Amino acid sequence: MRRRASRRVLDSTEKGDRFGSAVALADLSGNGRAGLVFGAEGEDTGGGILLYTPVDDTGFGLARTVALRRSALGTLVGAHLGHTLSP
Repeated sequence: MRRRASRRVLDSTEKGDRFGSAVALADLSGNGRAGLVFGAEGEDTGGGILLYTPVDDTGFGLARTVALRRSALGTLVGAHLGHTLSP
């Protein structure tokens, strides 16, 4: 079965992405409200990715979801970002 990208998703689904490999609540914006952080440890051939969906006065900001990739964070190749998340 061929998978296709969904609207409003930052990337297409590939076999082995493991979206949701870890999920946590965290206030990465510093506004005192915990947003959702999702890991996809298999994204980018095992480099992994973190997706942060903030929460503010208006609620969940799915349109404001931020992708944090290995290259932007300076982590090693094969780091498996999103394998484990801790508050």
